[in-house]
Amino acid sequence: MKHLKKFNESREELKLQKEELQDFCEMYLAYLTDEGFELNIREHNASDSWPSVGNKDYPELGYQTNYFRVNFYKTDNSLFFWEEVSDRFIPFIKYLKDNYNLLKIDPRSTIKYCFGLEFATGTNSRFKTKELLDGALLEGKKLRSISFVVGLPK
Repeated sequence: MKHLKKFNESREELKLQKEELQDFCEMYLAYLTDEGFELNIREHNASDSWPSVGNKDYPELGYQTNYFRVNFYKTDNSLFFWEEVSDRFIPFIKYLKDNYNLLKIDPRSTIKYCFGLEFATGTNSRFKTKELLDGALLEGKKLRSISFVVGLPK
């Protein structure tokens, strides 16, 4: 019973952290959500089987790691140009980086690519935070979604 109580408390804490992240994202992306964009936040903890999380994946955060996968896209799943969102999304990334731990989109990667973008062609590319903040590589590109992985608040 003692272990079950700890497990339930852990799940409740993760749910609260997710709500805080959801509020944070919605506050900074309010104009975009008003224009038909949506956020999907999935919570994961160290006991989840997919994707596997542990010392080998996120050693800098330790084994008992809670994290969230965030996906940003148009509500109707239509395509959008980077320029449509960059004026709001770039400041959001700066605030996010200052307040949360941005994690690698793929824990196995040796390079810290924090953002995954799905293009109109269906191809996925990974970007470092600095590359996304610069935005030059994305000018004129049609996107389907932007995703990133967020750890606990700083």
